[in-house]
Amino acid sequence: MPSMSAAYESLSAPVQAFLGGLEAYHSLEQMAKRLANQNLQVTFDPSTWPPVKHPVIATHPRTRRKVLNVNYNWTTHVDGLSLDESDAILKFIYEHVKRPEFQVRLRWNVGDVAFWDNRATQHYAVVILPEIKGIDK
Repeated sequence: MPSMSAAYESLSAPVQAFLGGLEAYHSLEQMAKRLANQNLQVTFDPSTWPPVKHPVIATHPRTRRKVLNVNYNWTTHVDGLSLDESDAILKFIYEHVKRPEFQVRLRWNVGDVAFWDNRATQHYAVVILPEIKGIDK
């Protein structure tokens, strides 16, 4: 099943053990900066949302499965590591979760509905403006 649990479970035991002891900071400011670099604006003040430290490996509250708990949009750095070490670990995780077996791809049609569990998934939208009747571009 595509999920951050499946991504975690596919890692070797030594990597799971290493990541299990780490915490990382998540910040909306990072996303705001990335959007600004693309000439997009956010409608909130990111400074009112201070960075928060979370475990790199979290436990899903309902399934009790472990999940990879870092995200390219929010995670700024791993606590206690040098910037180079943190960047290397995060790059490894970001590339790992891109593998097709952890993904669901939808080609949206009018009337489609999708549900997912935010605690165990990551989202990436690829916007393609299709020729669909009734939708203005």
